[in-house]
Amino acid sequence: FSLGRMLRLVHLLLLAGLLGLAEAARPQLPAWNFALTLRVGPGEWDQSITELTALLEYAQAQKMGQNSQLLLRGSLEKLKDKAVELEEQLAKQEEAKKKEAAAPKAVAFTDKAVAVKPLKASMAAKKDIKVKRYSVAEAVRLLQTKKLTLNAPFIIKNGVAELETLQARLTADQFIALRDTRIRYYAPIVAKKKRSFDQQQQQPQDEEEYEVQMISLEDWFRECFNLGAKPDFRRMPGYGTEHCEQAVDAAALPQEWVELLSLSALTDLDMTALRDMAMERERFVSAHQDDLQKFVPDRVDLRRDFGGGETVTITMGSAGSGEQLRRDGTSYFDGLVHGRRRWFFIDNDSFMKLRDAAKGVLEPASAFQFYEQQFAELKEDYELGNKKMPFYECNQEVGDLLYVPGSLQRITLALQDSVSVTTKVVAPGSAPVVQYLNSKIYDPEGGVLPDSFAAAVCYDYNLGALAQDLNALQMNPMQGQMVAQIMAQSFAGPEAENFVLMRVLGNCVGAQGLSSKLAKEVAAASHCTKVWSRCSKKLESNLKKLKLPMPEYLRQAQSSGRDEL
Repeated sequence: FSLGRMLRLVHLLLLAGLLGLAEAARPQLPAWNFALTLRVGPGEWDQSITELTALLEYAQAQKMGQNSQLLLRGSLEKLKDKAVELEEQLAKQEEAKKKEAAAPKAVAFTDKAVAVKPLKASMAAKKDIKVKRYSVAEAVRLLQTKKLTLNAPFIIKNGVAELETLQARLTADQFIALRDTRIRYYAPIVAKKKRSFDQQQQQPQDEEEYEVQMISLEDWFRECFNLGAKPDFRRMPGYGTEHCEQAVDAAALPQEWVELLSLSALTDLDMTALRDMAMERERFVSAHQDDLQKFVPDRVDLRRDFGGGETVTITMGSAGSGEQLRRDGTSYFDGLVHGRRRWFFIDNDSFMKLRDAAKGVLEPASAFQFYEQQFAELKEDYELGNKKMPFYECNQEVGDLLYVPGSLQRITLALQDSVSVTTKVVAPGSAPVVQYLNSKIYDPEGGVLPDSFAAAVCYDYNLGALAQDLNALQMNPMQGQMVAQIMAQSFAGPEAENFVLMRVLGNCVGAQGLSSKLAKEVAAASHCTKVWSRCSKKLESNLKKLKLPMPEYLRQAQSSGRDEL
């Protein structure tokens, strides 16, 4: 019934009651329940409420029957309640529209003209395997109470607090506009040739064997995306993009970019030490660049090699990109800004077992080939994923801050065109910082050239004397002799030696960027205090050969933190 018809019915009932016709005209009938429909059109709500209120007041004044009053009262209450409910709904809708209008428009890494088509949905992980997810507050609490292990990957949900700002900055258009920035690029054939499970400790000169190209970011978007591509020749994800993963050191970017790359969640977690040290090295290089560039070969990039040192990088690639299974060495957080990625992790012991058991299947291949050709067979035929050979796996979504332990072997596949901010970290406290710093000065167990033996240059490659001064591990004489020969051949001449010397001194300078308390603890326990004088004198000797003066700031002893500095 419409409201008009209902009102007419009510009037008739009232009239019948007044005339006494209802009882006289019909026999006694059984009880019956009616559900009457009331429809109120747009703009009729106030009028309907007013009319029903008047009818109820009339019925009460005339002392009509209980049923008639109940009908009117129930209808009026439902009408008023629904009016309030609809008003609240409309208010919420209006508020949502205002928020949507005020919110920044979604920004993509690549637009339709440049983008590579995402990989098919089946290439994503079906579920997280052993990778837990926390809020920032939960991660902080668990870390402080030592209930969060840093030996396994985990994800901090919505951990990239700066997401909106980073999304606006980290787009293809913005990267292409960096005309002076150059990145290393390996053609697909060269990238395939470089892949090997045995290159974790490759010698520095081996890099020169590969045909590396230094190209602009614009050219990279042409090679790895669809910038300028004709409709019939658009690049497809997978084999055409598997070589396209890039890690761009923040030191290669303009300063205004670098300032945007600090992930605030790391401050909450008290894991900013490596970033603070990198910033101090960057300040040191910027202040003395004119002097320092004369000390080293012309090809050396001071900001990259002595400044940030790849502590903060932008990792990006087209859909289908991702390099081979590998171990990074230093742990880091990766905050995804655009796109989607799939991650796989396995501990090194399990990896070595798998490598021995599946020699004909597990080969150094791109992430795309790993999932396309190897992964299923490794699980079905070689027990990958059982109790003796477990692995971790997850999909990383936009805003996820993923912790990647440096001790694990990992592989990463870009499911969509993706870009993230990556920051190297160590656990809170001075001991992890000392361990990291010493690994860049003298750490024979690390076995990485030149970093693990960098201070050997200060001792004219006398590893025995170096180890004795540092009260450190003495190497096997034959192994020590081999390392000394390799180092001497790789860094022959004063400029080449200065390159290594400056890495030692630069890392020690970086430690002065820590808070005073932490810096003093690190200075007391690290190799820096013990090698500074020896390395400084060696640098001065080399500079005399180059007929260059020794800067006073490299001769004087270290300070103990940024406050004293």
